Amino acid sequence: NQLYVQKDSAHPGHAAVFAFLNSFAAKTDVLSCIKFNHNVTSVVPKGAAQWVVTALDSTVGVHVEFTVDAIAVCVGHYNEPLVFTEK
Repeated sequence: NQLYVQKDSAHPGHAAVFAFLNSFAAKTDVLSCIKFNHNVTSVVPKGAAQWVVTALDSTVGVHVEFTVDAIAVCVGHYNEPLVFTEK
């Protein structure tokens, strides 16, 4: 029931990351929270605890908006997470 990648190296390859994500998704209900084939065009704060996400649904070519409580931006390997704080 482990949901983490075995630490074989400091930087796991694409296959290991893909296997981890598939395993995690199978053991949680995270897939129901993911919008596939959507290209995010903007993220705007809404109040103190929410975000409005605008995205292009590339399957039908229509822009859609979602209001969410949290945003995860996953773009690569970083040792220290960068957390947005409003100034």
